[in-house]
Amino acid sequence: MPEMAKFKFSLETILKVNKLRKKQTESEFTTAQAYLNQQYKILVDMYNELNLITDDMVNMAVKGTSVHIIRMYADYVHAIRQNIRQQEQIVKRAENHVEEIKARLVNLIKRTNVLNELKEKQYRDYIFDLEKKYQKTIDEYTGYKLYRQGGYLNG
Repeated sequence: MPEMAKFKFSLETILKVNKLRKKQTESEFTTAQAYLNQQYKILVDMYNELNLITDDMVNMAVKGTSVHIIRMYADYVHAIRQNIRQQEQIVKRAENHVEEIKARLVNLIKRTNVLNELKEKQYRDYIFDLEKKYQKTIDEYTGYKLYRQGGYLNG
């Protein structure tokens, strides 16, 4: 019986490269998501600080305080709001970065899945051809054996 070549997926190199890129992109996505979460926390903390300072300012105004103290609080609130605007820009850039990585990851997952499906189809076709050749060999051998025994000639 002739020796069949081993199954070799024609796009194996591309599949391996895509799997590697997918793994790297997953890692990049995890890092970017962690950074985004960290920036969200900083922003939330800034908003909390702004709320506390605003509440303090209102309480001091109700209880009565000097214009100088109110002006200091107002300047501090203004500085916090500027920091919040800057932090919101940082968060927006981090969100865009996460979305860009997610889009690349989804694309790599789709490409990898298509290549895996193609590999499975090629493997099924390979097995089918292998079984066909095996059956042909058996049929030829059986026919030859019957011929040698005179089965078809005499029967």
